Amino acid sequence: MKFLVLPILCLALIACQSTSSDTAEDTSDTTEPSEVIVTESETFDNILKKETDSYTQTLYFNQVDDTTLTFKVIFNNIQDDCILTVKGTAINHYAQFDGEMDEDEEGNGYPSDEYTFENDEVGYLAIRIDAESGDKAKILHTLNEEPGLSCQVFMEDIMRK
Repeated sequence: MKFLVLPILCLALIACQSTSSDTAEDTSDTTEPSEVIVTESETFDNILKKETDSYTQTLYFNQVDDTTLTFKVIFNNIQDDCILTVKGTAINHYAQFDGEMDEDEEGNGYPSDEYTFENDEVGYLAIRIDAESGDKAKILHTLNEEPGLSCQVFMEDIMRK
């Protein structure tokens, strides 16, 4: 009887370890955008900003791979005394195809990659980043009409390094 208890315990321990590592792989291998908690200690490699007298928009992001970036974007509407912060993981669902074309303030075209993020609280965000240099970006946004989310987002204004 003593000889059976040890092998059974070993098998149970191995089975538990396999289950927990499979679960971790499944959650990290998702292709859907998901919210990321950004702590003060997290750093971003890229910062792009648009600043006027009435508002500031700042995009912080890290390129994870060809299809994924983690980001934090802060919309600060000075006129309405409103700040909206959106954090998460955005996905480029069309990385295998040709990118988008955008125009800068002077009408010069440049290729861009579009990364999308969507959740029930905020709505839909498309982050379009210059595909060649990464030194400019714009936000396309559909904001949910929830109370407390009425902060105006200045879409398509180009943020730069």
